[in-house]
Amino acid sequence: MLLNILTMKHFLLFLFLLFCNKNIAQVSGSSAPSRISITKNFYPPMLSIEQNQCILKDEKDNPIKIIKAKQQGYIQFTILNKGQGDAKNLVVTIKKNIPYLTYQSSTAIGNIKSNESQNVKIPIAGEPELQTEIAELEIKISEQNGFDLPAIIHMSFNTLEYKKPDIRVVDSKLYSSDWGSLELGKIVTMKLIVQNIGQGSTDNVAVSCKLPTENVFAVKGSHFTIGEMAPGDHKEINFEFFANAKYESKNIPIDIHLTERFGLYARDTTITVKLNQSLQKNLNVDIQSELPKDKTFTVASFSSDIDVNIPQTNKQNPNLYALIIGNEDYSSYQTGLNNEANVAFAGNDAETFKKYCVTTFGLPNDNLIYIKDATIGKMNQAIEKMVGIIKNTEGLAEVIVYYAGHGLPDETFKDAYLIPVDVTGSDLTQAIKLQSLYSKLTQFPAKKVTVFLDACFTGGGRNQGLIAARSVRIKPKEDALTGNIVVFTASSGEQSSLPYNDKQHGLFTYLFLKKIQETKGKISYNDLYNYLKHEVPLQSIKINSKEQTPSLLNADGVVDSWGDWSFFR
Repeated sequence: MLLNILTMKHFLLFLFLLFCNKNIAQVSGSSAPSRISITKNFYPPMLSIEQNQCILKDEKDNPIKIIKAKQQGYIQFTILNKGQGDAKNLVVTIKKNIPYLTYQSSTAIGNIKSNESQNVKIPIAGEPELQTEIAELEIKISEQNGFDLPAIIHMSFNTLEYKKPDIRVVDSKLYSSDWGSLELGKIVTMKLIVQNIGQGSTDNVAVSCKLPTENVFAVKGSHFTIGEMAPGDHKEINFEFFANAKYESKNIPIDIHLTERFGLYARDTTITVKLNQSLQKNLNVDIQSELPKDKTFTVASFSSDIDVNIPQTNKQNPNLYALIIGNEDYSSYQTGLNNEANVAFAGNDAETFKKYCVTTFGLPNDNLIYIKDATIGKMNQAIEKMVGIIKNTEGLAEVIVYYAGHGLPDETFKDAYLIPVDVTGSDLTQAIKLQSLYSKLTQFPAKKVTVFLDACFTGGGRNQGLIAARSVRIKPKEDALTGNIVVFTASSGEQSSLPYNDKQHGLFTYLFLKKIQETKGKISYNDLYNYLKHEVPLQSIKINSKEQTPSLLNADGVVDSWGDWSFFR
C-alpha cells in the first residue's frame, strides 16, 4: 500500500516538473525553430536599357544594319539593374512581324544583382527564303516578381533576300617566256581571270586545274585559294604546265574546277589547249551568261584594273550629292561628224566614277544624277535639279560634279564651255558656259562643291576637236570663283586632255581613280592634287608623248581650308 502511494507521488511530481519546463522553454525562446518567424528587409529591382544600345552584329562581331538571307548574327544589348533589390529569373521574349527570321522566342538570362548589369546576346539568322523587307521586333524583359522592364523595346532593321553569287572563268590567255609556239617540253603559263558575276557574295573560293593523267605536268601546283568574292570581284590565276615528248595528242584539255562556300554557285569549265599554236592569241572560253539586271558591273579582262575591286565603305553620307556626265558619242547626234570627233572612253570614265561615288564615298543612289551622252536639254535640266537640291539642303549639301567630254573656248572672249552631244562646235550659244555653271552651283550655300573636268577647252580633244579645221588653239581665261568650291581640271593652258588607251579611260580620270582605289578614298584634297600634278604630266609623256598638266582652281573663301577637304566626313 505504501509503495503504491510513493509511486503515485513520484508520477505526479514528474508531470509537474514536465509542465514547468515546457512553460519555461516557451518564455525563454528555447522552443523549436518553427515557432519563431524572422523577417528580412525587401527592396525592388529597377531594370533599364538604352534603346540605342540594342544593336545587330554579324558572326565576326561587326555591327550591321541588315540581316541577309543565309546570314547569321545576334542581337546584343545590356540590362542594368539600378534598384536596391536583386532581379530574379529574368526572361527575354521576342515577337517578329515577318517570316524566315530564326531566333529563340524566349531566352532565360538568370538573375542580376543590385547595381550590376548583364550583357545579353541572342542569336538571329536569316533563312534562305527571307525576303527584302523591314523587320520589326518587340523585345520584352520580364522578372519573376513582376518587376519587368517598364517599356517594350521596338527594334527595326532591313532584311535582304538572298543574292546568288556566280563564280566563273571569264577570260584566259597563254604566255611563254619567248613568245613562241606551244610545243612539247616547253613551260607555258595559262592566265585565268576568275570573277563573281552574280549579285551575291561568297567565300572559300578556290580553283583547281586538272591535267591529263599522263605526260602532262604542273610546275608549281594546280590548286589556288582565292577566298572571299563580292559581286564583281575578280582574281587572276597563273597556272604553269608542260607536256613531255611522250604526249601523243594534239590537244591538252585542262579541266578548271571552281568551288565556293555553298557548293552551288561556281561553274566548272574545260579549256582545250592546242599544240603548236601561237601563244600571242587569247583562247576563247565558251562561258556565256546574261548579267543580272538589278546590278551591273564590268566583266574583268586583262586590260583594265580600276573598274574592279572598287573599295567599299560601310556607311552612307546622306548629305552627299553627285552630278556625273559622260559625253562620248557626238557623231550620232550631229551630221557631218566622224567617229574621231567622239571623246574616247568618256562613257567609261563617267560610269566608273559613278561606281566610286556610290561604293567608296557612300553616295546614296537617290542622291545621284547620272547622264551618258547628254543633250543640251538634259544637261540644263540636270544642272537646275542640282541647284534645287543645294537650295533645299540648308547649307549641308556636299556636291560632286564630274564631266568627261568636249570643251571649247569662245574665240572672242575666251570663255570656256562644256559641249552637249547635240551642240556644234561652231555655235556655242547653246553650250554650257563654265562661269555660269560655277555661279549656279554656288548660288546657295553648300558645305562644299567639288568639280572634276576631264575635258580641255582649247579646241582640241582626246582624238580630235569638234572643229577639226582649227589650227590655232585658244587658251581660255580663268574663271573667278565664289563660295565653297574647288575645281580639278585635267589639263592646263593650251594642252589637250588625253586618253589612256590601254586602260580605256581618260588619263586624268584613270590616275585619279587609281589613287582613290589605292587609298580607299581616305585622302585629302591637298594630297590628291599633289599626286595628280606630279603623276599626270609624267605618265602623259610616257604614254602619249605629249604634255598634260592638271590644274586646280578654288574660291577665295576656301583658300586656307580646301586642302583639308576629303571625300569622307
